[in-house]
Amino acid sequence: MLSALLPITALAALAFVQVTGELYQQAEQRLRSASRAAGMRIFDRLAELEAELGAIEPDLVSGGEAHRIEPSRRARLSQRFRALWLIGSGEVYGLLGDAREPPAIDLQGRTARLVLERHGDAFAIYLARRLEAESDSSLIAIGDIEPNFLFDISPENALPPLSEFVLLDCENEVLASSWEASREDLRLITSTLPDGESSLVEWRRGGTTFLARSWSLFLEASYGHPSWRIIVVEPKELALAPIIRFRTSFPLVVGASVALIALLTTAQIRRRLLPLETLRAGTPSALRAANSGCGSRSRAETSSRTWPAPSTRWQSS
Repeated sequence: MLSALLPITALAALAFVQVTGELYQQAEQRLRSASRAAGMRIFDRLAELEAELGAIEPDLVSGGEAHRIEPSRRARLSQRFRALWLIGSGEVYGLLGDAREPPAIDLQGRTARLVLERHGDAFAIYLARRLEAESDSSLIAIGDIEPNFLFDISPENALPPLSEFVLLDCENEVLASSWEASREDLRLITSTLPDGESSLVEWRRGGTTFLARSWSLFLEASYGHPSWRIIVVEPKELALAPIIRFRTSFPLVVGASVALIALLTTAQIRRRLLPLETLRAGTPSALRAANSGCGSRSRAETSSRTWPAPSTRWQSS
Protein backbone atom coordinates (compact mmCIF):
# COMPACT_ATOMS: atom_id res chain seq x y z
CA MET A 1 0.00 0.00 0.00
CA LEU A 2 2.88 2.34 0.79
CA SER A 3 4.28 1.88 -2.71
CA ALA A 4 0.90 2.93 -4.13
CA LEU A 5 0.62 6.05 -1.92
CA LEU A 6 4.05 7.42 -2.80
CA PRO A 7 3.20 8.21 -6.48
CA ILE A 8 -0.12 9.72 -5.42
CA THR A 9 1.59 11.97 -2.87
CA ALA A 10 4.22 13.07 -5.38
CA LEU A 11 1.54 13.84 -7.99
CA ALA A 12 -0.48 15.83 -5.44
CA ALA A 13 2.57 17.90 -4.47
CA LEU A 14 3.36 18.62 -8.13
CA ALA A 15 -0.24 19.63 -8.82
CA PHE A 16 -0.24 21.90 -5.74
CA VAL A 17 2.88 23.76 -6.88
CA GLN A 18 1.72 24.15 -10.47
CA VAL A 19 -1.83 25.26 -9.65
CA THR A 20 -0.59 27.73 -7.01
CA GLY A 21 1.84 29.26 -9.51
CA GLU A 22 -0.87 29.49 -12.16
CA LEU A 23 -3.28 31.22 -9.76
CA TYR A 24 -0.56 33.69 -8.78
CA GLN A 25 0.07 34.51 -12.44
CA GLN A 26 -3.65 35.02 -12.98
CA ALA A 27 -3.79 37.44 -10.04
CA GLU A 28 -0.84 39.37 -11.46
CA GLN A 29 -2.40 39.43 -14.93
CA ARG A 30 -5.70 40.64 -13.50
CA LEU A 31 -4.04 43.59 -11.77
CA ARG A 32 -2.02 44.37 -14.88
CA SER A 33 -5.17 44.34 -17.00
CA ALA A 34 -6.85 46.63 -14.49
CA SER A 35 -3.95 49.11 -14.56
CA ARG A 36 -3.92 49.00 -18.36
CA ALA A 37 -7.69 49.60 -18.49
CA ALA A 38 -7.31 52.61 -16.18
CA GLY A 39 -4.49 53.97 -18.33
CA MET A 40 -6.43 53.54 -21.55
CA ARG A 41 -9.37 55.30 -19.93
CA ILE A 42 -7.16 58.34 -19.32
CA PHE A 43 -5.78 58.17 -22.86
CA ASP A 44 -9.32 58.04 -24.29
CA ARG A 45 -10.21 61.10 -22.24
CA LEU A 46 -7.20 62.93 -23.68
CA ALA A 47 -8.30 62.02 -27.20
CA GLU A 48 -11.80 63.27 -26.39
CA LEU A 49 -10.41 66.56 -25.10
CA GLU A 50 -8.23 66.93 -28.20
CA ALA A 51 -11.32 66.41 -30.37
CA GLU A 52 -13.15 69.10 -28.38
CA LEU A 53 -10.34 71.56 -29.04
CA GLY A 54 -10.18 70.60 -32.70
CA ALA A 55 -13.90 71.26 -33.07
CA ILE A 56 -13.54 74.91 -32.03
CA GLU A 57 -14.36 77.11 -35.03
CA PRO A 58 -11.67 79.61 -35.96
CA ASP A 59 -14.38 82.17 -36.73
CA LEU A 60 -15.03 82.48 -33.00
CA VAL A 61 -12.36 85.13 -33.21
CA SER A 62 -13.03 87.99 -35.60
CA GLY A 63 -12.54 91.71 -35.53
CA GLY A 64 -9.88 91.36 -32.85
CA GLU A 65 -12.22 89.93 -30.21
CA ALA A 66 -13.66 86.55 -29.23
CA HIS A 67 -17.32 85.75 -29.60
CA ARG A 68 -19.27 83.92 -26.93
CA ILE A 69 -19.65 80.17 -27.23
CA GLU A 70 -23.21 78.91 -27.38
CA PRO A 71 -24.56 77.99 -23.90
CA SER A 72 -24.98 74.25 -24.45
CA ARG A 73 -21.46 73.82 -25.73
CA ARG A 74 -20.06 76.16 -23.11
CA ALA A 75 -21.61 73.99 -20.38
CA ARG A 76 -20.00 70.87 -21.84
CA LEU A 77 -16.61 72.55 -22.20
CA SER A 78 -16.72 73.90 -18.66
CA GLN A 79 -16.94 70.29 -17.40
CA ARG A 80 -13.79 69.40 -19.30
CA PHE A 81 -11.65 72.54 -19.06
CA ARG A 82 -11.02 75.02 -16.28
CA ALA A 83 -9.98 77.61 -18.84
CA LEU A 84 -9.82 77.86 -22.62
CA TRP A 85 -7.91 80.20 -24.91
CA LEU A 86 -7.36 80.83 -28.60
CA ILE A 87 -3.98 82.17 -29.69
CA GLY A 88 -3.34 83.62 -33.13
CA SER A 89 -1.18 86.33 -34.66
CA GLY A 90 0.35 87.07 -31.27
CA GLU A 91 -3.03 87.73 -29.68
CA VAL A 92 -4.62 85.75 -26.84
CA TYR A 93 -8.41 85.41 -26.68
CA GLY A 94 -10.03 84.00 -23.57
CA LEU A 95 -13.02 81.78 -24.36
CA LEU A 96 -13.65 80.14 -20.99
CA GLY A 97 -12.58 80.53 -17.38
CA ASP A 98 -10.54 83.25 -15.71
CA ALA A 99 -8.60 86.03 -17.37
CA ARG A 100 -5.13 84.67 -16.58
CA GLU A 101 -2.61 84.24 -19.35
CA PRO A 102 -2.03 80.75 -20.79
CA PRO A 103 1.45 79.24 -20.80
CA ALA A 104 3.60 79.57 -23.88
CA ILE A 105 3.45 76.18 -25.59
CA ASP A 106 5.57 75.25 -28.58
CA LEU A 107 3.84 72.56 -30.59
CA GLN A 108 7.20 71.55 -32.12
CA GLY A 109 5.54 70.69 -35.40
CA ARG A 110 2.88 68.56 -33.76
CA THR A 111 -0.86 68.83 -34.08
CA ALA A 112 -1.34 68.53 -30.31
CA ARG A 113 0.88 68.68 -27.25
CA LEU A 114 0.43 68.07 -23.55
CA VAL A 115 2.20 70.21 -20.94
CA LEU A 116 2.29 69.68 -17.17
CA GLU A 117 3.14 72.60 -14.90
CA ARG A 118 3.69 72.21 -11.16
CA HIS A 119 3.56 74.86 -8.45
CA GLY A 120 4.42 73.07 -5.22
CA ASP A 121 1.82 70.37 -4.63
CA ALA A 122 -0.57 72.02 -7.09
CA PHE A 123 -0.37 71.34 -10.82
CA ALA A 124 -2.08 72.23 -14.08
CA ILE A 125 -2.32 70.13 -17.24
CA TYR A 126 -2.55 72.03 -20.52
CA LEU A 127 -3.50 70.59 -23.89
CA ALA A 128 -2.69 72.59 -27.00
CA ARG A 129 -4.25 71.84 -30.40
CA ARG A 130 -3.56 73.46 -33.77
CA LEU A 131 -6.77 74.35 -35.57
CA GLU A 132 -5.38 75.03 -39.06
CA ALA A 133 -2.23 73.04 -39.58
CA GLU A 134 -1.74 74.18 -43.18
CA SER A 135 -1.45 77.87 -42.28
CA ASP A 136 1.58 79.45 -40.62
CA SER A 137 -0.71 81.92 -38.88
CA SER A 138 -3.15 79.26 -37.72
CA LEU A 139 -4.95 79.52 -34.43
CA ILE A 140 -3.93 77.39 -31.50
CA ALA A 141 -6.48 76.31 -28.91
CA ILE A 142 -5.14 75.78 -25.38
CA GLY A 143 -7.19 74.22 -22.63
CA ASP A 144 -6.49 73.92 -18.93
CA ILE A 145 -7.82 70.40 -18.36
CA GLU A 146 -10.17 69.70 -15.47
CA PRO A 147 -8.41 66.92 -13.46
CA ASN A 148 -11.68 65.50 -12.15
CA PHE A 149 -12.75 64.82 -15.72
CA LEU A 150 -9.42 63.45 -16.92
CA PHE A 151 -8.78 61.18 -13.94
CA ASP A 152 -12.30 59.90 -13.38
CA ILE A 153 -11.55 56.19 -12.99
CA SER A 154 -14.91 54.71 -12.06
CA PRO A 155 -15.80 51.02 -11.38
CA GLU A 156 -17.08 50.70 -14.94
CA ASN A 157 -13.46 50.66 -16.10
CA ALA A 158 -12.97 47.07 -14.90
CA LEU A 159 -11.05 47.89 -11.74
CA PRO A 160 -11.15 44.92 -9.35
CA PRO A 161 -13.44 45.26 -6.32
CA LEU A 162 -11.96 47.26 -3.43
CA SER A 163 -8.94 48.18 -5.55
CA GLU A 164 -7.49 51.67 -5.81
CA PHE A 165 -5.36 53.44 -8.37
CA VAL A 166 -2.49 55.93 -8.20
CA LEU A 167 -1.33 57.99 -11.18
CA LEU A 168 2.28 59.20 -11.29
CA ASP A 169 4.00 61.62 -13.63
CA CYS A 170 7.43 61.12 -15.13
CA GLU A 171 9.07 62.28 -11.88
CA ASN A 172 7.04 59.84 -9.74
CA GLU A 173 4.97 62.69 -8.33
CA VAL A 174 1.33 61.88 -7.64
CA LEU A 175 -1.14 63.33 -10.14
CA ALA A 176 -4.27 61.55 -8.95
CA SER A 177 -5.21 58.87 -6.48
CA SER A 178 -8.42 57.18 -5.39
CA TRP A 179 -6.67 55.87 -2.29
CA GLU A 180 -7.37 57.62 0.99
CA ALA A 181 -3.75 58.05 1.99
CA SER A 182 -1.57 61.01 2.73
CA ARG A 183 0.77 62.34 0.08
CA GLU A 184 3.75 61.20 2.16
CA ASP A 185 2.37 57.66 2.29
CA LEU A 186 1.78 57.68 -1.47
CA ARG A 187 5.32 58.84 -2.10
CA LEU A 188 6.66 56.13 0.21
CA ILE A 189 4.66 53.50 -1.64
CA THR A 190 5.64 54.67 -5.10
CA SER A 191 9.31 54.82 -4.11
CA THR A 192 9.26 51.05 -3.56
CA LEU A 193 8.15 50.38 -7.13
CA PRO A 194 10.78 49.98 -9.83
CA ASP A 195 10.67 52.24 -12.85
CA GLY A 196 8.50 51.15 -15.77
CA GLU A 197 6.25 48.15 -15.69
CA SER A 198 6.90 45.72 -12.88
CA SER A 199 5.67 42.45 -11.48
CA LEU A 200 3.59 42.27 -8.33
CA VAL A 201 5.03 44.35 -5.49
CA GLU A 202 3.79 44.05 -1.93
CA TRP A 203 4.15 46.15 1.21
CA ARG A 204 2.39 46.60 4.54
CA ARG A 205 0.48 49.64 5.68
CA GLY A 206 -1.60 49.86 8.84
CA GLY A 207 -1.41 46.12 9.48
CA THR A 208 -2.67 45.29 5.97
CA THR A 209 -0.55 43.84 3.17
CA PHE A 210 -1.18 45.28 -0.28
CA LEU A 211 -0.22 44.17 -3.78
CA ALA A 212 0.44 46.60 -6.62
CA ARG A 213 0.95 46.34 -10.37
CA SER A 214 1.90 49.24 -12.62
CA TRP A 215 1.46 50.06 -16.30
CA SER A 216 3.09 52.85 -18.33
CA LEU A 217 0.90 55.22 -20.32
CA PHE A 218 3.01 56.21 -23.36
CA LEU A 219 2.27 59.82 -24.33
CA GLU A 220 5.36 60.83 -26.30
CA ALA A 221 4.11 59.77 -29.72
CA SER A 222 0.72 61.46 -29.52
CA TYR A 223 1.29 64.43 -27.22
CA GLY A 224 5.04 64.94 -26.91
CA HIS A 225 4.96 64.32 -23.16
CA PRO A 226 6.87 61.81 -21.01
CA SER A 227 5.01 58.70 -19.95
CA TRP A 228 2.73 58.53 -16.94
CA ARG A 229 2.44 55.46 -14.76
CA ILE A 230 -0.77 53.93 -13.43
CA ILE A 231 -0.57 51.76 -10.32
CA VAL A 232 -3.45 49.56 -9.19
CA VAL A 233 -3.39 48.65 -5.49
CA GLU A 234 -5.40 45.84 -3.91
CA PRO A 235 -5.33 44.07 -0.52
CA LYS A 236 -3.28 40.91 -0.75
CA GLU A 237 -5.90 38.68 0.87
CA LEU A 238 -8.39 39.82 -1.76
CA ALA A 239 -6.03 39.65 -4.75
CA LEU A 240 -4.82 36.17 -3.76
CA ALA A 241 -8.17 34.88 -2.46
CA PRO A 242 -8.28 31.98 -5.00
CA ILE A 243 -4.81 30.85 -3.87
CA ILE A 244 -5.77 31.04 -0.20
CA ARG A 245 -8.91 28.99 -0.81
CA PHE A 246 -6.96 26.45 -2.86
CA ARG A 247 -4.26 26.11 -0.20
CA THR A 248 -6.95 25.46 2.38
CA SER A 249 -9.10 23.01 0.44
CA PHE A 250 -6.46 21.08 -1.53
CA PRO A 251 -4.70 19.42 1.46
CA LEU A 252 -8.10 18.45 2.90
CA VAL A 253 -9.17 16.88 -0.38
CA VAL A 254 -5.85 15.07 -0.80
CA GLY A 255 -5.91 13.83 2.81
CA ALA A 256 -9.48 12.56 2.47
CA SER A 257 -8.61 10.87 -0.83
CA VAL A 258 -5.55 9.15 0.63
CA ALA A 259 -7.56 7.98 3.66
CA LEU A 260 -10.30 6.64 1.38
CA ILE A 261 -7.75 4.87 -0.80
CA ALA A 262 -6.08 3.35 2.25
CA LEU A 263 -9.43 2.20 3.61
CA LEU A 264 -10.52 0.63 0.33
CA THR A 265 -7.12 -0.95 -0.22
CA THR A 266 -7.15 -2.45 3.27
CA ALA A 267 -10.65 -3.83 2.72
CA GLN A 268 -9.66 -5.38 -0.60
CA ILE A 269 -6.51 -6.90 0.87
CA ARG A 270 -8.44 -8.41 3.78
CA ARG A 271 -11.03 -9.72 1.38
CA ARG A 272 -8.38 -11.45 -0.70
CA LEU A 273 -6.60 -12.82 2.36
CA LEU A 274 -9.79 -14.19 3.97
CA PRO A 275 -9.57 -17.61 2.23
CA LEU A 276 -5.95 -17.93 3.34
CA GLU A 277 -6.88 -17.04 6.92
CA THR A 278 -9.70 -19.59 6.82
CA LEU A 279 -7.32 -22.21 5.45
CA ARG A 280 -4.73 -21.33 8.04
CA ALA A 281 -7.27 -21.57 10.84
CA GLY A 282 -8.46 -24.99 9.63
CA THR A 283 -5.02 -26.49 8.99
CA PRO A 284 -4.17 -27.59 12.61
CA SER A 285 -7.44 -29.48 13.12
CA ALA A 286 -7.08 -31.11 9.73
CA LEU A 287 -3.55 -32.18 10.60
CA ARG A 288 -4.68 -33.55 13.95
CA ALA A 289 -7.47 -35.47 12.29
CA ALA A 290 -5.10 -36.80 9.69
CA ASN A 291 -2.54 -37.81 12.31
CA SER A 292 -5.23 -39.47 14.40
CA GLY A 293 -6.49 -41.46 11.42
CA CYS A 294 -3.02 -42.59 10.48
CA GLY A 295 -2.26 -43.83 14.06
CA SER A 296 -5.43 -45.94 14.32
CA ARG A 297 -4.76 -47.49 10.96
CA SER A 298 -1.19 -48.37 11.91
CA ARG A 299 -2.33 -50.07 15.14
CA ALA A 300 -5.02 -51.94 13.29
CA GLU A 301 -2.59 -53.18 10.68
CA THR A 302 -0.11 -54.19 13.33
CA SER A 303 -2.67 -56.20 15.31
CA SER A 304 -4.07 -57.95 12.28
CA ARG A 305 -0.69 -59.04 10.95
CA THR A 306 0.16 -62.81 11.57
CA TRP A 307 3.67 -63.58 12.53
CA PRO A 308 5.18 -66.89 11.23
CA ALA A 309 5.79 -69.80 13.65
CA PRO A 310 9.34 -70.28 14.87
CA SER A 311 11.34 -72.75 12.81
CA THR A 312 12.14 -76.28 14.02
CA ARG A 313 15.78 -75.56 14.23
CA TRP A 314 15.19 -72.88 16.75
CA GLN A 315 12.82 -75.09 18.68
CA SER A 316 15.38 -78.00 19.00
CA SER A 317 18.00 -75.68 20.25
